[in-house]
Amino acid sequence: MIDKRVFDRYRVNFKCYVAFPEDVRIYEAQLLDLSLTGMRLVTEAPLSPGKIINFSFTSNPPVKGKARVAWCNQKGKEYMAGLEIIELSDRFREALQKVINDLTLQNLTDSYCR
Repeated sequence: MIDKRVFDRYRVNFKCYVAFPEDVRIYEAQLLDLSLTGMRLVTEAPLSPGKIINFSFTSNPPVKGKARVAWCNQKGKEYMAGLEIIELSDRFREALQKVINDLTLQNLTDSYCR
């Protein structure tokens, strides 16, 4: 299978929150990896492909926006899902870019020092 991603993904371990636009409940999640256009997370929120969700995660700076569930696997009560970011305000797009820049620099430093 060919990976069609344009942007690198970075492993992260951020606390994340997801919510459905039609629901007031907020679900906790664990963000596992991140790129400029998407992310992978684990949650107990009942996700399914095509579903639109609101998300936020606790990075420095924090990021929040809307995403579409691209794929989802359920194991017991947990769902692992790949999300495509579909909406970010300018403020949060800049915040995401800063997080990615920091991760890129950190990975370069780790590789260079080995």
